[in-house]
Amino acid sequence: MEKYMMRINGEEAGERLPEIKVLNPADSKVIATVPNGGRDEAQAAVDAAHSAFKEWSAYSAYERSELLFKWHELIEKIKVTWQRP
Repeated sequence: MEKYMMRINGEEAGERLPEIKVLNPADSKVIATVPNGGRDEAQAAVDAAHSAFKEWSAYSAYERSELLFKWHELIEKIKVTWQRP
């Protein structure tokens, strides 16, 4: 079973939070857990996004789209290696 953490401002977060079980809808078996974030984690994520806004908004729309496409490609590569049989 996988145990996932939150990432806030590029760092793992939520290690000490209660966990939420992620169930496989086909058989209701637990396949992973994730932190049950709350107000503090949400505020930290908003604060991180707000502080990143100035740098991110300096990129042109074209540059931002290129970065997002590269991010998508990385997610797809991870998804392929992560999928269970």
